[in-house]
Amino acid sequence: MKNWLKIILITFIFLGLLGYAYPIKAESVVISNISVYDIENGKGKIKWTTNVPTKGILYYGDDPQNLDRFFTYNIYDRYHTANINGLDIDKTYYYKILANDKNQNGSETFLLNFSTRNMPDTISPRFTKREVVQATGDAIALYWKTNEKTTAIIYYGFDRDELDKRVGVGGLLEEHEFVVRNLEYNAKYFMKIVASDRHGNIKGSDIFIVHTTDRTDINDYRIYDLEPTNYDPDLVFSDTVTLKFKTNFAARSYMVYGEYPGRYHTRVDINKTRRNQNHQITLMNLKSNTNYYYKIVTYDNIYGRTLQSDEMSFLTLPEQTQMVLGTKIISNDIDSDADGLSDSYEMDLGTNPNHYDSDGDGYDDGTEIANGYDPLGPGKLGTFAYGKARIANDVEQARARELKVALEKELGRPLNISIDHWYTVVNSYIYGEYPVHAIAQALKYSGKTVHPTIGWQAWKNTADYQNYINK
Repeated sequence: MKNWLKIILITFIFLGLLGYAYPIKAESVVISNISVYDIENGKGKIKWTTNVPTKGILYYGDDPQNLDRFFTYNIYDRYHTANINGLDIDKTYYYKILANDKNQNGSETFLLNFSTRNMPDTISPRFTKREVVQATGDAIALYWKTNEKTTAIIYYGFDRDELDKRVGVGGLLEEHEFVVRNLEYNAKYFMKIVASDRHGNIKGSDIFIVHTTDRTDINDYRIYDLEPTNYDPDLVFSDTVTLKFKTNFAARSYMVYGEYPGRYHTRVDINKTRRNQNHQITLMNLKSNTNYYYKIVTYDNIYGRTLQSDEMSFLTLPEQTQMVLGTKIISNDIDSDADGLSDSYEMDLGTNPNHYDSDGDGYDDGTEIANGYDPLGPGKLGTFAYGKARIANDVEQARARELKVALEKELGRPLNISIDHWYTVVNSYIYGEYPVHAIAQALKYSGKTVHPTIGWQAWKNTADYQNYINK
């Protein structure tokens, strides 16, 4: 072999060995050229570049401690643009960008912000809800919501084509309550609400009809249909009690309670943001086997009156021990009979976790549930949450109590969330089969590790879940 060929060959071998022994370090992901632009009409754009192709997630919100909105960029690229919406005027918004390349090298920006002060607005407001709260003999209580802060004028009259009376509703708010007074008894009124935002954009509701009633005695103000008046298995538990009652006039309400007669150490709002005739509150973190004494206060009814109940009481149940089912530890990952339903869900549902066809009709339990049929017999069962049938009420409540204890242990503090949010959390645990740790992380990080309609088996593979589950 000629000498020059030997030299070239040796050089290539040497470079190959050098590259193998000292691999070139992957280039770090750098996020740059960030800009916010086209901020108008509650929308905007944020763009940025990366030095290598990346996917990205933009988190943003008006609370620097809770970036509760996000935009996902699912294409590997160097140039990225995120569309953001739901922006309110005269606010500061915070955001953060996360980027990952094909080798899973990542980068994250510091917390950044932008302002919507003087944001142009040329779009009319939109009604998202409108309802007649109550009609009495001489008054009509209305409630409505708009998608942005507005004032309003209510037009009304006896003729649809001539709404000759009007009343203004001041205060820039998204939620409005107003009582139209001094009306005639037993009359048919045509009404329309016209909302106006701070830029003068207006939007009128449809014309709606409201009938006033017979003469109303405003002094006949009552609290009634109070539950529970004694033990109720649907309302009273060892550490949780739900109270319900009604008022004949729509009102706001709160309650005070304590462990001794006449000594109330805790106040809880029931209906604060809006008047209602139906009132309900769930008290949590109560002591077991304990008498609690309480009073209900309803105030600011549609005639401005206040009413307080007599002192009442309830007794929580004794502490209940957890049931152990044989010696088998149930996991959301176990499906012993391979019918598509986890053993834990089958035990809650009442089907046989060790036999794929519990009722012996030739269809496996998972197929029957997926198609809305009863896996324990003939007929339809329907679906409740996450495409699954609802389990028995007592089993569901027991699982909810089990989750509460586990979450408080995981979080190291008492659980304090709204009732609507609690229902979502319980459903994710029972029907979505999310583990306690994933739910706890969701409570910390605005739901990133729990999806309200997609079960854990699928959601655990998403980027949001992976990024936040061990954070």
